[in-house]
Amino acid sequence: MSTKTRNDHLPGEVITWKMSEEERLTYIAKHPIIPEEKPKPFDMLEQKVWLKN
Repeated sequence: MSTKTRNDHLPGEVITWKMSEEERLTYIAKHPIIPEEKPKPFDMLEQKVWLKN
């Protein structure tokens, strides 16, 4: 068992990725952002409360 204490609230190592514009466009073409469905309203709130009378 490790005796080292670990604090998950401290920031970790930051890795910076650098790519050319051509590489970026190729990446976007391979990994497009496609919405799966419309966002659903938050079920626990009554939306009538937010309507102005």
